[in-house]
Amino acid sequence: MLFELKYQGVFEIPEGNGACVITLTDENETRALSIVTTRDLAMNLKEHEKKLDSCKTNALDILYSQASLLDGFSLNLIVLDAEKDKGFKAYLCFDKSTGEERFRVEVDQAILLALVSGVQLKATAMAFKYFSTPFNKSVQSVALPIIGLPEPMLRKALDQAIGDENYEMASVIRDEIKRREEENNILDNE
Repeated sequence: MLFELKYQGVFEIPEGNGACVITLTDENETRALSIVTTRDLAMNLKEHEKKLDSCKTNALDILYSQASLLDGFSLNLIVLDAEKDKGFKAYLCFDKSTGEERFRVEVDQAILLALVSGVQLKATAMAFKYFSTPFNKSVQSVALPIIGLPEPMLRKALDQAIGDENYEMASVIRDEIKRREEENNILDNE
């Protein structure tokens, strides 16, 4: 099952070392997905919000790099999927009379491409199950899943949790840091 997504905006995380957050909601605007991105991509999204033509170049570069591999295919859907312990994945779905082809791309780039090209952006039930949070348009903050935080923010959150004597949260954050370190060690040894 796929859920249509609405773009709500992008903002910089205070003290986030250049990290920004893209907020997407379900059609009813009751659940939100928060995707961490870079300041550069956030600026492209802001350019899109202001209807500036300069944002189209980056998004179209993404599309052309994928589409050039697929003669006769047309991009008909962009899907955000998720794995519980790994975070979000994004796929460009190309349609052709002989079938569908999917190509994996960076999540934040997929969102920009969807906004600029007008192609539908949808999320799987798994993405909502594991990573959505309640959404209230009048609230000026969003909850971020720990798995999406950059390393410096994780360490800062760990220090904060310990300082607040929230040892359960500190344990969860420490486990995520260890998981990433182990994953990096595996990749380094390959």
